[in-house]
Amino acid sequence: EVPLEKVLHLKTGVNYLEHGHMLVSGEFTGKAEFAAYQRHEIPEAEAYAANCIWVNEKVLVPEGYPTVEKLVRELAGSVSASAVTSTAAEKTGAAARSAAVEEGCLPDITEVELRGQYLVEKPMDREGFAALKLRTPARLGVGRAGARYKTATWLRFRADHAAAQDTVFSMVGEDYPAKHGYVPVKTLCKDKDEYLTRPDKGRRFDEENQTILKKALGDKPRVVLAVGRKVPSS
Repeated sequence: EVPLEKVLHLKTGVNYLEHGHMLVSGEFTGKAEFAAYQRHEIPEAEAYAANCIWVNEKVLVPEGYPTVEKLVRELAGSVSASAVTSTAAEKTGAAARSAAVEEGCLPDITEVELRGQYLVEKPMDREGFAALKLRTPARLGVGRAGARYKTATWLRFRADHAAAQDTVFSMVGEDYPAKHGYVPVKTLCKDKDEYLTRPDKGRRFDEENQTILKKALGDKPRVVLAVGRKVPSS
């Protein structure tokens, strides 16, 4: 536990940059809790830049703080950072993305073809793995950010899960069986809630519906095509 006296958040004045290196500023420069780390003090005039961030082997430093940027660049080799990026370098792209959002043109993440998306950095055999992905809808080659999924992977998973939930709660029109020449029957479930919470009843029929099935199928049917809904496991 590290007591805070002048700031609201610990990360405002302290940032860990791997392998024992730490950027500190203000009240945190003399904290005994950080004595075990190699602390690099940030001058008061650039204290804001202490709030930099490590993302995918890059250290992002706020724009306009040359002393901190120089310090982090000097540390890059020690902390295994492949690049030190000032947020100014991202300004043009960020402005374009912001304008797109304001105009209502935010890209639909579900339109990305997963079989063609390969997010592993520096792969040993990109072509071979890409060919493997084309053979399965599984989420392969999604890469990682530290020990976690990348943002794009996580957002796509959440979007697909939301679509699956919407499908479960959607309703099929009552005229659907007649339009396609099907014989409609009803399980023991009384409504959608019971159907979702009691899958055992969704596999059973009362006597009336059993009679309908027997009449439609005859004594010895060779092939029976059943159209129904399966409740997913999640």
